[in-house]
Amino acid sequence: MNKEEEKRFAQEAKLMALSPKTVSSYQASLKIFFNFHKGKEAQSLCIPELKAFQIHLIEQKYSPHSVNRHMSAIRLLFTF
Repeated sequence: MNKEEEKRFAQEAKLMALSPKTVSSYQASLKIFFNFHKGKEAQSLCIPELKAFQIHLIEQKYSPHSVNRHMSAIRLLFTF
């Protein structure tokens, strides 16, 4: 995720009145997501990449709650 995407994400989170803890948690999830995809830009990622990440989390034994949180962060990023 580049700096502009980070800035837009922070602005959107403020507009949605997300708690600081949620924003921090989502930012950590997005960092993991983009590290998994080796720093690719958000607009270059499609459904297969999202599913690959979700499968990776499941294979790494993340709890269902954690997987859902990661995917919620990604969903929020792609809504704007």
